[in-house]
Parts: sequence; C-alpha cells; structure tokens
Amino acid sequence: MTNVDIAQKKLVADIPDCAWHWVAPSDSLPVLGQLPEQGCLMMCKATCENVFDGRDGLQIEFEPRLPETGCTMRIRW
Repeated sequence: MTNVDIAQKKLVADIPDCAWHWVAPSDSLPVLGQLPEQGCLMMCKATCENVFDGRDGLQIEFEPRLPETGCTMRIRW
C-alpha cells in the first residue's frame, strides 16, 4: 500500500510484479503470446473497472505499467 486515507475513503496499492502473469496457464488467454498486455488490459483492468465502477459504492481503477508486469491500483469507496 503506497497511500491509505480512510477519511477520504481511498487506497492506492502498487503491484510491482503481478503473480497472474506467472501462475496462469499459457493457454488461458484468448490470444496466446500477448502477455502482459492482454492480461492487464482485458482481464484485470477492463473487468474490474466495469464491475467496480462506483455505482454500488466501490470503485477500482488500474494503471498498468506495460510492457512490465506491474500496476497501480486505486480503490475508492
């Protein structure tokens, strides 16, 4: 966690090296050979930002660091 502010209801986490890129089977992506871009953008970023869009209270935003395998995750509630 790089920043936690309970009063402002936000948390920032730095994920330096996402385990998903190392533990997911290579055939688990729709298009093989496109790590980390496909995993970050389609699996994590798009899914979480669409599901946790703030309408129900929780908002999650991802900032992938491509082509590396890390990201910054911002959570608000």
